[in-house]
Amino acid sequence: MSGADAVGLETLVTELLEQHLIRLVEDGRSPVTLTTYRFAVGKLQKFIGGVRVGEASPARIDAALRSMRAAHGTTMARQAKTILRGALQLAVMANVLGSNPVRDVQPLRSKTQPEGAVGLTSDQLRELLQKLQMSKFCKDHDLVDPVTLLIATGLRRSELLGMHWTDYDDRACTLTVSGKVVRVRRRRPSTRGRDQVRRGRRTVPLPRFAVDAAEPPLAALSRLVFRMVGGHGLGL
Repeated sequence: MSGADAVGLETLVTELLEQHLIRLVEDGRSPVTLTTYRFAVGKLQKFIGGVRVGEASPARIDAALRSMRAAHGTTMARQAKTILRGALQLAVMANVLGSNPVRDVQPLRSKTQPEGAVGLTSDQLRELLQKLQMSKFCKDHDLVDPVTLLIATGLRRSELLGMHWTDYDDRACTLTVSGKVVRVRRRRPSTRGRDQVRRGRRTVPLPRFAVDAAEPPLAALSRLVFRMVGGHGLGL
């Protein structure tokens, strides 16, 4: 590296973070991933700001990431660690550091273990669906049918909102997950991205209660997404 991108022991770690993000853009990382990383970098800067490459010891980085975990949670601290590893690898590649100090930082563990979701019994599911149908709020906001599909399929909300009419097979009674709605900073949530990981594409069988109301939920989704993106439809 040379010029403005030259790396030395006096280079601020925050400068390497920005260089690393630029390289991720050049490598074609997804807009959602980049938005997540930029958000994490923004939070990380108050803990690592002012630290230079020559000062980026494992102990100092460990302290910064632990402070990050205390302030913003384990998930964001782990994201910050991933980004720091990539940023300081630029110093290794420039022969400024002999090894990446992030490598020697201890794993960040959650202080509490997730309990996981509790499965519903058939009676509880039936009661939930009945209450959903009776909810004035859900009816007024076109949520009854989309929530019914969420219950029936276990899809992520972004996957459900990315559904097209062609994803529904009325003969096989299935939905094919082929994309998702993504939120990108400073843009409308109207980007419908194809899953970059092929294993994300799958076909989901619909239970009877969802098949009986399959077309109305998709119609409701069309209205819901239309409102979300300010009148710009997604082809539902």
